[in-house]
Amino acid sequence: MKRELYKNPDKMVNKEVKKLEKEGWKTMDLPIGKQLERTWEKEFQLDDDGYPKYIYVTTQATSQNYSAAQMEAENLAKVRIVSTISSSVAALADIALENHEITPDQAASMSAATEKAKVLVSGKLGRVITTLSIYKQDKNAYTIRTTVLYDMKQAINLLRDAICNNVPENDKSKINEVIGMDSLINQYENSNSEE
Repeated sequence: MKRELYKNPDKMVNKEVKKLEKEGWKTMDLPIGKQLERTWEKEFQLDDDGYPKYIYVTTQATSQNYSAAQMEAENLAKVRIVSTISSSVAALADIALENHEITPDQAASMSAATEKAKVLVSGKLGRVITTLSIYKQDKNAYTIRTTVLYDMKQAINLLRDAICNNVPENDKSKINEVIGMDSLINQYENSNSEE
């Protein structure tokens, strides 16, 4: 999609808007096309170091009223943001273990700390950037689809700090080395390019 988006962004937006409207999606915010433009612009935005500036997820939730569905979709998005980074941490731990950079005990400690940290960090994410919020109404239920973005480096720092607070003191420096900022961002990018 990236290549098509760069070739003719207006055509891609119009095509996606038609598809979404045909599926019954509506908006109470900006027109769907403007929301898509804003979403895609931010998804491809890079920071000063050339890394993706934002981590993003699209979620969907259904409830009997619009507000509850919207809140549920945003909360689910926060959990998925943290889970995505946690998956990158787990992959880095596996690689470090295979390369004998950490011991099996350190890997187990890191894994347990990551699970605890996921709950803590999703509650600490705070305000996220919502770039897409569309809905469908079926009988007595609203389904909300939302795309949420959060600053990549800030999310990684929150998770890394939470992990390091939950491992033995003598393991902190080694684990901090394994889950360095560059390593985590590269792992995240690699896992996203495989999808």
